[in-house]
Amino acid sequence: MLSGYAGGYFRPNRPVSKVEAIVALNKGLNLTTSASAVTVPTVAQRVVPKQTVQKSVRRRIFMPFAFSALMQPLLILKAQAVPANGVTPSTTDQQATHPASFIITNTYADAKKIPQYAVGDVATATEKNLVVNYPNTKVLNPRKAATRGEITALIYQTLVSQGKIEPLAINSSANQYIVRTPIRNEKVK
Repeated sequence: MLSGYAGGYFRPNRPVSKVEAIVALNKGLNLTTSASAVTVPTVAQRVVPKQTVQKSVRRRIFMPFAFSALMQPLLILKAQAVPANGVTPSTTDQQATHPASFIITNTYADAKKIPQYAVGDVATATEKNLVVNYPNTKVLNPRKAATRGEITALIYQTLVSQGKIEPLAINSSANQYIVRTPIRNEKVK
């Protein structure tokens, strides 16, 4: 679930940014989205002949060991069942899909501060209503060190999305800080 930085460094005493926490959660739980990540090829990628095969570079992030203990309930995957509303993956194929960059650009005022490697994961977490931003839902602060409260909110929302715990009440004051995408139900023409 957790890995270190490039060069084999784990850096156990380094603070975790909010975007690193979101990426670790998505990668660890293999969360997927209908959004596709949009990447811009670098200059090096443009000049490489088509015959060569480039290795993908995995960007490693740091999470404290204690964080993995908090994540233990999430690691046990729930058996797949048909939701109560009868909607199955085959019936959701008609729903619109947006590129990950479109989702984050239309959701966060500071979308340009999100590192390129994290765009897809942030879009996935946003689309699944996992992100909680206090005091302003439009500001992610991706590079700011995550607080214990922000990590707890991410875990809580993930448990909600998996149906393991009840969501916050609609009239709860904390409910207003759950990020919801404004483009979630739009149709692409």
